[in-house]
Amino acid sequence: MEINKIIGDEVCCHVVYSDSDSEDMSYAAAIDHYEAHCDERFISLLDSIIPAFEYLNDRLNDNCRSLAHGCFEMHRLFRLAQAFDPSEARSINLVAFIGEMETIPALTSPFRDRLLTRMRGEIPEYQTLLGNVDVSKFNHRKPPEFTRQVLGWWKAHRNELEAWSEAARIIFAMKPTSAMTERVFSMLSCAFPPNRNGAAMDMIEASLMVKFNSDQRDAETKFKFEIETPDTPTPK
Repeated sequence: MEINKIIGDEVCCHVVYSDSDSEDMSYAAAIDHYEAHCDERFISLLDSIIPAFEYLNDRLNDNCRSLAHGCFEMHRLFRLAQAFDPSEARSINLVAFIGEMETIPALTSPFRDRLLTRMRGEIPEYQTLLGNVDVSKFNHRKPPEFTRQVLGWWKAHRNELEAWSEAARIIFAMKPTSAMTERVFSMLSCAFPPNRNGAAMDMIEASLMVKFNSDQRDAETKFKFEIETPDTPTPK
């Protein structure tokens, strides 16, 4: 810590941390900051948290010792998905992103009829349409509202951007987590306990499909009701 300048009666200090990060603060604030971060409880807590952040960093950067725990490919996939967000794509190098999409098997399948090549041909039209996007309508902090805006935009422009719209449907169908799969396994264990392990495969499949679709319909109905029903003012 070094004294940076003196403003009136207040001494301002320039504080440099062990990771080379730095900030300016008053001398009194710097002393309080130092004492708080030298507290044994804080250091103990920090020592227990750092390994977790290092583990997460290794998972994201493909340095995880266990390939089963690595999420580098998933992280890269959803970084590339930004190219399909109209509020973000306008500031993205689309040509470079399409180059990276060569690693996504679902987009390079022979059944897709040179999808990436067709996407490259549509880039000028895509960029023109992006120039008219009202970014303020895409609120990333409200996922349901944001999702409706993104899907609505692609629906409105699916005929102008046929290749990009096809790729968007593929990307949007990819789940960022295994939560949905875990729910299916949970349903399976509830509907077919060990004493029913002799059930026929078609019976298991049909039962799970009915249960899953029923739960999904109930959830969507509830969500739609909450969206369409205005908040009721609390009586005073």
